[in-house]
Amino acid sequence: MSSEITLVKSAWLDDWYCIVWASHGGRVCDADVEGTSAEMAGIAKALETGEPARHERCAVVRAGLGWDIWSPRNSEKPGRITKKQAAHLAVEIRRVIDVE
Repeated sequence: MSSEITLVKSAWLDDWYCIVWASHGGRVCDADVEGTSAEMAGIAKALETGEPARHERCAVVRAGLGWDIWSPRNSEKPGRITKKQAAHLAVEIRRVIDVE
């Protein structure tokens, strides 16, 4: 099973994206981590620079050897991803929102 994370565009809303596990499309934490293309670009930048990012429904912060990822609005606890997964996610976000 793939441990990669990707970004998918909403089928119902314009300019709305969700971060999911690439292998099965499931949540990366206990709630949907979602937001606009601008917010996702902010998440990608944070993952690239090591700085935290926080928006209404998507956030990341360095935690130990990896990153915590969550929805500040809806999560009770963050999901944890590795540095490798975070680097891959940053590339995926740039790929998906640049296609738009």
